[in-house]
Amino acid sequence: MKWPFYQSVYEQIRKRGWMAVTLALLFGVLVTAHSESTLLKSFGHANLSGANSRAALSEGDSGDLFGTTEYGGQYGMGTVFKVNRAGTNYQVLLSFSGTNGDGARPYAGLLKGSNGIFYGTTCYGGSNDAGTVFRLASEGGNYIILKHFFTNGLDGRYPRAELILASDGKLYGTTYGGGASNRGTLFRLDPDGANYAIVKSFTGRTNDGGKPFAAVIEGSQGVLFGTTFVGGITNRGTIFSINKDGSGFAVLRSFMGTGTTIEGRFPCASLMLGGDGLLYGCTRKGGLADMGTVFRLNQNGSGYAVVANFTNTAGGRYPHARLLEGSDGALYGTTYQGGTNNVGTIFKLAKDGGGGIQELTNFFGIYANGAHPEAGLIKGSDGILYGTTYRGGASDYGTIFGLPEGGGLFSPFLHFSVSGGDGSYPGTVFQSSSGVVYGITEGGGSNDLGTIFSMNPDGNNAVVLHHFTSTNGDGCYPSMLRESGDGMLYGVTYSGGFSNYGTVFRVSTNGDNYSVLKSFTSAGGDGRNPYTIMEAGGILYGATYRGGASERGTVFRLDRDGSNYSVVCTFLSVNGSLPGLGLTVDANGMVYGTTCYGGTASCGLIYAANTNTGTVTVLKTFTGGTDGCYPWGALVLNRDGMLYGTAMGDTVGLNGNGILYRISTNGSGYAILRRFGGINSVNGGNPWSGLVQASNGYFYGITDRGGSNDVGTVCLFDKTGNVQTVVQHFAPNTLGCCPQSGLTMGRSGRLYGSTVQAGGMDFGTLYSLTACVAASTRQQGSQIMLTLQGAANQAYVVQRSHNLLLPDWETFGSNTLNGDGAIDIFLSGGTNAAINLYRTITP
Repeated sequence: MKWPFYQSVYEQIRKRGWMAVTLALLFGVLVTAHSESTLLKSFGHANLSGANSRAALSEGDSGDLFGTTEYGGQYGMGTVFKVNRAGTNYQVLLSFSGTNGDGARPYAGLLKGSNGIFYGTTCYGGSNDAGTVFRLASEGGNYIILKHFFTNGLDGRYPRAELILASDGKLYGTTYGGGASNRGTLFRLDPDGANYAIVKSFTGRTNDGGKPFAAVIEGSQGVLFGTTFVGGITNRGTIFSINKDGSGFAVLRSFMGTGTTIEGRFPCASLMLGGDGLLYGCTRKGGLADMGTVFRLNQNGSGYAVVANFTNTAGGRYPHARLLEGSDGALYGTTYQGGTNNVGTIFKLAKDGGGGIQELTNFFGIYANGAHPEAGLIKGSDGILYGTTYRGGASDYGTIFGLPEGGGLFSPFLHFSVSGGDGSYPGTVFQSSSGVVYGITEGGGSNDLGTIFSMNPDGNNAVVLHHFTSTNGDGCYPSMLRESGDGMLYGVTYSGGFSNYGTVFRVSTNGDNYSVLKSFTSAGGDGRNPYTIMEAGGILYGATYRGGASERGTVFRLDRDGSNYSVVCTFLSVNGSLPGLGLTVDANGMVYGTTCYGGTASCGLIYAANTNTGTVTVLKTFTGGTDGCYPWGALVLNRDGMLYGTAMGDTVGLNGNGILYRISTNGSGYAILRRFGGINSVNGGNPWSGLVQASNGYFYGITDRGGSNDVGTVCLFDKTGNVQTVVQHFAPNTLGCCPQSGLTMGRSGRLYGSTVQAGGMDFGTLYSLTACVAASTRQQGSQIMLTLQGAANQAYVVQRSHNLLLPDWETFGSNTLNGDGAIDIFLSGGTNAAINLYRTITP
């Protein structure tokens, strides 16, 4: 039994002696129900999410690769992940939340300790939002924050670098900020978090360094070596050494490079201790071309030399990461920029610089193998070099790649995705004639360019039918999908296609036979950026948000095979600008719609377009103020010949309140039926997407503000604009937030809709509502006639109780609404109770 069509009917019937008075009060009173709501899907796969890795990878005992991402995960605040070396079985072990003292946004990679424990840092979050040190088991359990950094002048804050486990068994790390001079620190603590201490507080002065980006390393004599990004004689960074107890601090090198000498400047990478006992490192800038250098020096600070200069065309530019010594004795590294596409390289260099810098790989950016590697390489036990890129890849959230040592076939084997490959930000959904629910997401998918999906009406068996690619003429960022009479799905994408101005596409209901029917060009008066599509009489009609002769948008038509495309009309501002969400076509071939802007007051209008002549008739120009502005939602053509719709605002420049209106198809009889109350209004405010009409003639509409949580409502209206009930108050922890795509009426009286916010990963949700039952009463003889109006052919059970405070419901009757969605029930067999309460539920 599904409950709550609660409050379906609140009929108060007095004892027989009072019946006449009570009936007189009940005549014409309309009583309605709350709806049963179901969360069908929360978009995003937290266990597959991750984005923008700044960190080098670590290899676990099992051979799996472990790492961190700055963003992504369940809360968007970064992750710890593992993946095998084939790129499969990617798994998020930890999603940082940044709340309640948790860390957020890790910049650094992980240190593998003993017994399968990894140690790491987050740059932000913690109890003071100044970063944390944490540990985590390799299977993802036993997560413990070992250190919360403070924002006072004594502690460090914002650790950007990985930790090291030194020979004394303690963990050492650096912070970019904090310390006595707010120029960063070197700190240590035990692996269990005890005995935290500041080893060095940097001052940034001429005899000191400042703002260390990188981790320290331990030299052959147990001394720690590191770099600072600034400080030193010319404030261009330093190389330093220090004993583990904080004594013996020395600046081994103050960088002097200005771009006109061969000296480097601004090191942001850790040093590397080579097999020859020398220290090797990179500077981000400086050198002959001011694009960075590779340098070396002895552990006592002598013998400093620039090994190589980056020149963009020779190896790339701006190296950020620590070097790796290969089994061949050569140095391997990455550059953040430069190379053929100026998005970074992988390079190889002999330790003496002989032969110059050799580019092993050029990165290619978005939709390709990655871009902007910030982290260095590691060498796996299989001999392959592994690394990450901060950007690029299929979704521009970075990649994980592998490369044979010495060069060879480059393989980006994992593309990061904030949604974990699922869709995000769903648009309008609908239930097909077969009962399957279909829809699009404007983002997400394997390329973060949107998806087409299907699912069962109960939310199970969700399947992505198509991941948009924006390549080879495919579209991206879909905005609408519809079912056609030929059993195919048709839709539009706002962008993509051969000119990146959007497409019309077709696809089978199982995802096969996907094809682009129209690629918009914006040339010769063509439209661009389509936002809506529908079918009438076997013809597809749609509107483009831009394009046409005046770049104000168009209405277009084409056959279902993509032939006979034509622009029906072009908007010229005076007759509208930037058409809204939907179109309505009548039996005579007239297309009715709205434009969000344009008209004499630039506040939008309602238009009728003749598909045969291309003539556009302005039915209503909104002027702002009291008569409304910015109509965005689709119109509903009612059986009474009137058009019903919504506008987002009712004062010029304000989109916070909105109106419900009606107008005849010839432009007469315009009337505002309801003004919404705006934010914090019980009934909601800011209606985006128009109305949907139930079989009983009532309208459902959504608002993306207001309601009990100020994140939107679903309301039921009659034709006079009266709010019969608030069907649903949205909430982040239930159905989602801010519904902006319209509702659709499915089978068995269920409504389907989406929200663009909230859900587990804040990528939006899909929900369904059972259509409300509207109830009215009238006297017929000595009895009361109860008329129920709801979903056609839907079964309802009527129940009665006599106590409002402690209701004890008894079944009064079971009835199925007819094809018109209505049924009459005599409330006979009365009772002597002071009050009778009635409700309906669905069996």
